[in-house]
Amino acid sequence: MNKINFDWKSMSWENITIEQVKIWEVLYDEVDVVKEIKVNMIRWLDKCKGTKRVQKKNWRTFIINWLARSQAKAIGMI
Repeated sequence: MNKINFDWKSMSWENITIEQVKIWEVLYDEVDVVKEIKVNMIRWLDKCKGTKRVQKKNWRTFIINWLARSQAKAIGMI
């Protein structure tokens, strides 16, 4: 499994597989996973570009935590 990375020049993800997205869609079934990854996360990263908030070492953990929070919001836990 290749390490997930974010390419700041193209503002896009690298090494996220379709299989991984399918797993996340099962785990976070109340969330539009593709929209979160392709739109909402990138919008937030662009807004916070250049700050310490986006200096990530583990993008997989960032994505999973984001999706978990989105799931919690969707089911009313937050």
